[in-house]
Amino acid sequence: MAGGKLWMLGMWVVGVLAITENVSGRRQQGGVIPPWLDSFGAPRVQVPSTLATSWFTVTIVDPDAPSPAEPTRANVLHWIVSNIAPAQHSNQDIWDSGVESFPYRGPSPPNGTHRYYALVFEQSGEIQIEPIQNRTNFSVREFTRKYNLYYPIGGTFFRVSANM
Repeated sequence: MAGGKLWMLGMWVVGVLAITENVSGRRQQGGVIPPWLDSFGAPRVQVPSTLATSWFTVTIVDPDAPSPAEPTRANVLHWIVSNIAPAQHSNQDIWDSGVESFPYRGPSPPNGTHRYYALVFEQSGEIQIEPIQNRTNFSVREFTRKYNLYYPIGGTFFRVSANM
């Protein structure tokens, strides 16, 4: 497993990439509900140069759809960026090498407060992700098995409320 930290909405957790929220730049404490409008833009993801030998995939999913009380559509897929290549320079952005395998769709919970998990997986090399037709009932487990990603090496979450 590679070392490093994952940063998302101001949260330090075990992980490998630097992720910051893209719209307002405001930083939140771990698990705090960010203002809804602040969470629309795709996060900026950077790879530290200390991870010069690792490839990564980042996913964001909502396990609370359509409601936290009855998550019958969980997980809803919100983003996949794969083939994030080893960093060639300090804090390289994933758009320098990564492939958006599923386009970013910001949080839009219909009701209640939803959790959104960002998970980071280490790849053994480049992978070719087949088109994903249905973003609901997305199985992270099946996805990771199919592409030999196994367990996440880092991750974080944030919450968004429909009432904001």
